[in-house]
Amino acid sequence: MHLLSFAPGPARTDGEASNPGPGGSQRFRRRGPRSWASMDRRRQRLSAKQSATSAAAGLTADSFVLLLINLRGWTSHHAELLARIKLLNVKPDLICVNESNLNLATKSIELEGYEVIKRLDRRADKGSGGGVLILASSDIAGSVTFLEEGSGTDERIWVTVHSTHGPHLVCCWY
Repeated sequence: MHLLSFAPGPARTDGEASNPGPGGSQRFRRRGPRSWASMDRRRQRLSAKQSATSAAAGLTADSFVLLLINLRGWTSHHAELLARIKLLNVKPDLICVNESNLNLATKSIELEGYEVIKRLDRRADKGSGGGVLILASSDIAGSVTFLEEGSGTDERIWVTVHSTHGPHLVCCWY
């Protein structure tokens, strides 16, 4: 390893140790492996730093749970969906719904513990049925960003789920 030093050379200082130049008092880490104690202290500092930023990031786990369901009608089946979610051991962080069968007549929808990120109803020229919907758990809804919906005839919603491990791209497509 070559270290670049801006200190004056011995010829310019007559070997004066009292004039080490800029950065001369800097102590470099000793060579060799870190001790177990120092590695443990470093892990604790990093985890404390990560937990401090996790409140802003929302999603801190190594993974998240995604539920994809073909509901075949929000109006007639959302109570059944809520009952099934309550029976699950692990609650989904995101719910992607196909065939929501919603139209402009339904102004808003709600599901206990979840927030609607985006809803895309079936386009009028395609007849009845269809539609897609993404819901996020209230715990992470602030970490989910709507990106775009499909163009033309497809029914597609893209979102980004931000976490401490980076962004995750999710698409609900019917």
